[in-house]
Amino acid sequence: MTPRAKNRPPAEAGRAPVVSLVSLGCPKNQVDSERMLARLSGEGFHVAGDPASADLIVVNTCGFIEAAKRESIETILEMSSLKGGRCRGLVVTGCLGERYKDELKAEIPEADIVLGLGGPESVVDACRDLWLKSGRQDSKQSGRLLKNPSPLRGGEGGVRGRIRIGPPHLAYVKIAEGCDRACAFCAIPAIRGHFHSRPPEEIEAEVKALVREGVREVSLVSQDTVFYGRDRGRKGALADLVRRLAGVRGLTWLRVHYLYPTGIDDELLRVMAGEEKVCRYVDMPIQHADDAVLKRMGRAGKRADLEKVLNRIRKIVPEAAVRTTVLVGHPGEDGRAFQNLLEFIQAARFDHLGVFTYSSEEGTASFSAGPVVPPEEAEARRAEIMHVQEGISASRLREMVGRTVPVMLDGPSEEHQSLLSGRTEHQAYDVDGVVYLSDTPPGTRSPAPGSVVPVLVTESHTHDLVGRPSRA
Repeated sequence: MTPRAKNRPPAEAGRAPVVSLVSLGCPKNQVDSERMLARLSGEGFHVAGDPASADLIVVNTCGFIEAAKRESIETILEMSSLKGGRCRGLVVTGCLGERYKDELKAEIPEADIVLGLGGPESVVDACRDLWLKSGRQDSKQSGRLLKNPSPLRGGEGGVRGRIRIGPPHLAYVKIAEGCDRACAFCAIPAIRGHFHSRPPEEIEAEVKALVREGVREVSLVSQDTVFYGRDRGRKGALADLVRRLAGVRGLTWLRVHYLYPTGIDDELLRVMAGEEKVCRYVDMPIQHADDAVLKRMGRAGKRADLEKVLNRIRKIVPEAAVRTTVLVGHPGEDGRAFQNLLEFIQAARFDHLGVFTYSSEEGTASFSAGPVVPPEEAEARRAEIMHVQEGISASRLREMVGRTVPVMLDGPSEEHQSLLSGRTEHQAYDVDGVVYLSDTPPGTRSPAPGSVVPVLVTESHTHDLVGRPSRA
C-alpha cells in the first residue's frame, strides 16, 4: 500500500464517502472550487451535486462585499440544516473564511471547520478529519454525481486537476492570483495577497487539456488581468499570452475579462483585432468617471484617460463590444459627481454595463471616509443608471437586426422551452444578454453546445436578440 493510499478515507459499508461542494462568488472562485472537487475525487471521496445526498458538505464562500457576505452566511446556515440527516460535517472555506475566520467559528458553531484560502489540500484534510471522527455507518451511497464531471489530470506544464462546474463547452482559466492595486473600496488585496502571475506554459497546457475535454470557449480571468506578467518585469506579457493561446488547436473562442482601463495597451488590442479566435470583447471596469471620486477611490487616471482608452479601443478594434461596471454611492460622491458619471455613460454608450452600490468594508481606506451617501440614495442612483443603460442597450441591439452573425450555442433555453440559447462573441456567458433561436426542424439534430452556427437576427430586445439559423 502506498503512503498516499494510507491517508485516504476508509470505505464505509463498501463505499466511498460522499462530498458535495457549494460554490459562491465570481468565476475565479469557481476555478478554486473545481480544483477542490478534483483533489477530493483523487483522494478517494465521491463527488455529488446534491448536498442532501452527501456525507460532507463544503461551502466555498465569497466575502467581497456585504451582499456576498450575506449570501455566504445564509448558504452556510442552509447547509448546516442538513446535518441532522445524512450529513455529518460542514466545512467552510474561501474568502469569507479567510477574512472572518474567528468570527465565523464563534458565531456559526454549526460549521465544523472554517478554513481560509489554504487551497485544495486543506479542504481534503478537513474532510478527511471529519470523516474519520464521525465513526458512523451508512447504507449504500445514494448521492448524485455532478453532471458531466471532467477531471483534468496533472501532468506536463503543471496542469492542475479540475472537475468543472457548468456547461461542458465553457471554462474559466485563472492566469494570476491576488492584486497589487490600491483601490480604496476594495478588500481583495488584503484577502488574496499580492499579484502573482502563472507561467504562460502552464496556462497553455491547462487550456490544451480543457480543449481535449471538449471545451470550446475559454475565458481568462484574474483580479487585474492587464497586470499579467508585470510582477515578473515583463511588459506586453498579456498580449503574448493571448496570442499564444489563440494558437491552441480545437479552441473556438478566447475571451479576456477584467482589464484595468489604464493598463490596456495597443498591442493587446491589435492581437484582439487580428486573431480570429479572440473575441472582440473588452471587459474593463471603470468604477466611476468623476475625477474627484476616482481620486477618492484610489483609481489610476481621470475621465479624460477613460475617454482616450475608449477611443483607442474603437479605433483599433472597431467591432469590439465594451463591457464595464461602475460603483455608485462611494463616500464623497455628491450630486454633481453622480451627474458627471451619468453623462459619461450616456456619451460612452457601453454595450454592457453593471452597477453596484457602495459597500463599506472593514480594513479598506474608504471605510472611515466621508461624507457617506445614504443607502436609499445610492440605490436610486443605481436604478437611474440602469434605466439609461437599458435605452442604450436596446438602441445598439436594434442595429443588429437583419445581420447574420456567428452564434455559439449553449443549449436549450431555460426561459423558453421551444428555443435554443446562444451568444455572439460580444456576449459573455452568464453576465450579458443572449441570442434566442428557433430549434432545428423536427427530424433533424440540433447542433451540440459549443457549436458555432450562422444566425440571422430577426428581433431585438433590451438585452437579448432573437434569430433563426441561416444557410449563409
